[in-house]
Amino acid sequence: QSWKNPEDIWSYKVNDRIFKSFKSFLNITKSNACLIVFEYGIDINNSKELVGQLGLMQNVIWLPLMQRKDIITMIGSIDIGIGEIGNYSWFSYGAIYEFICMKKPLIHRRDDDLYINKIESLYPMYNAANEEELTLALLDVYSNKSKSALIGEKAYSWYISNAIEKPISIITDLINSK
Repeated sequence: QSWKNPEDIWSYKVNDRIFKSFKSFLNITKSNACLIVFEYGIDINNSKELVGQLGLMQNVIWLPLMQRKDIITMIGSIDIGIGEIGNYSWFSYGAIYEFICMKKPLIHRRDDDLYINKIESLYPMYNAANEEELTLALLDVYSNKSKSALIGEKAYSWYISNAIEKPISIITDLINSK
C-alpha cells in the first residue's frame, strides 16, 4: 500500500489505481468479485479510507503481513494476480514470479521496449499502465476465462524455460568447463 509518493520508485505501487479500476470493473460487471490486499506499506490507512470512499468494503479483503510461503499457497486460489500499475516498468520481482509459478495470469505494467533486446522472449501477461487499461484487463479476464488461463500456462512455461532451465544450463556449463 504505497501510492502517495511517486518519487519513491522502490515502494510506489499505485494501489489507488487498482482500487479505482476494481470499482469500475464491479460497476460494469455487477459481479461479487473480491480484491485481496495485504496490510503492508506506508499508505495502509489511506488505502482503507479510499476503499471506504469507493464503497468497496464488502469486496476488499485485508490480510495481515504473511510469510512468502503462506502467500504463495493463497495464490493458488485466486483468478489473477495484479503487479504494479504505476509509472515505472518492472520486469520481475517476487510477486510476479509467484503468480507465474502458480500459473496465474498477471496484470502488470511492463514497457516491453526496455527488455525485448535483452531477453529472447517475454512472458505473456496483460499489460496495464493506468486505470483504464487495468479495468479493460479485468474485464477481459472476467469474460475470457480460457484465454486468461492460457496466459497463465504460457507464462509458467516461459518461467520454467527462461528462469530455471537456461540459468541452470549456464551454471552447469560453467562448472563443467573448469
